[in-house]
Amino acid sequence: MVLNPFKRKLVGDILVHRGIITKEQLETALEQQETSDEKVTEIMLRLGMVKEKDILEALAFQKGVEYIRLHEVEAGEELKKLIPEDMARRFNAVPVRKSGNAVVFAMTNPSDVIAIEEIEKSAGVKVTPAIASRDDIEKHIEKVYGGFAGLSNLTESIDFDTASPEDTIPEIEDGEYDAEDTPIVKYVSSVIAEAIKKNTTDIHIEPLPETVLVRLRIDGQLREFPGPAKKAYPAIASRIKILSGLDIAERRLPQDGKVAVDFEGVKVNIRVSTLPTIYGEKIVMRILRQSGLSLDLESLGFTENDLKLYKDALNSPLGMILVTGPTGSGKTTTLYSGLNYINKPEKNITTVEDPVEYQLKRINQVQVKNDINLTFARFLRTVLRQDPDVIMVGEIRDRETAEIAVQAALTGHLVLSTLHTNDAVSTLTRLRYMGIDSFLVADAVNLVIAQRLLRKICPDCKEEIKLVESVLNQLNLKPDKNTVLYKGQGCEKCFEAGYLGRTAVYEMLPVTEGIKKLIIEKVPEASIRKEAVKQGLVTLRQAAVQKMLDGITTLDEVLTVTF
Repeated sequence: MVLNPFKRKLVGDILVHRGIITKEQLETALEQQETSDEKVTEIMLRLGMVKEKDILEALAFQKGVEYIRLHEVEAGEELKKLIPEDMARRFNAVPVRKSGNAVVFAMTNPSDVIAIEEIEKSAGVKVTPAIASRDDIEKHIEKVYGGFAGLSNLTESIDFDTASPEDTIPEIEDGEYDAEDTPIVKYVSSVIAEAIKKNTTDIHIEPLPETVLVRLRIDGQLREFPGPAKKAYPAIASRIKILSGLDIAERRLPQDGKVAVDFEGVKVNIRVSTLPTIYGEKIVMRILRQSGLSLDLESLGFTENDLKLYKDALNSPLGMILVTGPTGSGKTTTLYSGLNYINKPEKNITTVEDPVEYQLKRINQVQVKNDINLTFARFLRTVLRQDPDVIMVGEIRDRETAEIAVQAALTGHLVLSTLHTNDAVSTLTRLRYMGIDSFLVADAVNLVIAQRLLRKICPDCKEEIKLVESVLNQLNLKPDKNTVLYKGQGCEKCFEAGYLGRTAVYEMLPVTEGIKKLIIEKVPEASIRKEAVKQGLVTLRQAAVQKMLDGITTLDEVLTVTF
């Protein structure tokens, strides 16, 4: 028997021996540990000295066990029967393969004797422990025991010819989900839970002739997942309608509803929309995380100069700040973050929205109701009689709303709102086309922000790519030896997309005296843009290119999102 000479060595010493870190780096980590509650390995990870796999390989070597990369392992149907899902989650352990008379279990702590004994007693097999990352184990549990594939199987097991409506769509209170309830209840609640865990913004459930398509919008892109059995769809649609307060008997007209849930301590509002199609009702659920919304201006992707311009405009006692961009470009988050920045006890802030997406403390939020003629314009008139300091208008859609908003900005109020335009400069001319006099636009508007969301490269599969000079020429870039571009290769963590998360890019147009003069003279957009660039305007394309050069996003994303 050959003894492992490193069995009693510390992980740090093993990493030094393997050449992963230097002795000096280990000493630095140990020094920091003296004044911290962190483990040495956590400090090394935070300082970028090592990767998680380096630590896991060192631990495996120290303990004399195998290190398993679970994303390379197939999820076996036979093995999942060995232990139930709750036990797998409790001990962070999953069966991987048979090895002689034993079964190899990947665990976060292969030295957990109690866990091993419990698993052996439950499964009736000898356990050979191995080590894997917590993240890999959680994802493997999803793959083995459920996820969307497992949910699809759940609906296949129902006999809808004999099941009664009470069995498939029982009445329960909004937001109360019981995983042990009927298959349809479990399917709907689990789909919502899976979507929230994957940071989804929208769930699409679409009936087709033979199947039901489930797609989730993750980082702005729709991705397809296994759907339920076609025969289960009417009951699923009815279940969603019950939760969101819709009429389950009405299948000919579109309907809109909402449901509030609490998922693992995170408050989530879900807006539900149904659309009758030739194959049945399509359902889209938009997920709005109440407690997961970051309202920190510094975290939104502003450059130092952009942030100063926005804060200066927010600190102004009057005038208008306009945020522009397509649907889903993060305008609401930018506005809410601005309101959060100036939300002080001495300020009376009122918003008029359609719909109210997030509830903000100490801010009066009003929901537009067009069906009873409570429009943006009508509410704005009322708000102006409520002694406001700051007014946020969800969107300027028509001349009447634009006129009242501009008048409010000129009479001592700070007004924030959105418009749908392509860039910052065209926003100024859009107001003119809506019937607002040029001199009023020039006097009222302080700042215009155009923005887009760019997908960020997944850090787990980020790799350097070759420079293509012809493409870089399109961006007016002259590559040199220091120019490095990256892309994501695609991995399990990012669902093979190569991207994980998004960041914003901004085009900031402060309305200076020079810009005001051009607006009043009604010069073409091109002339205003030329003057703005002369004054230091950074275009959306230029801002996106800088994110690419900083290694945050890819060349493809820059070319796709900006123009």
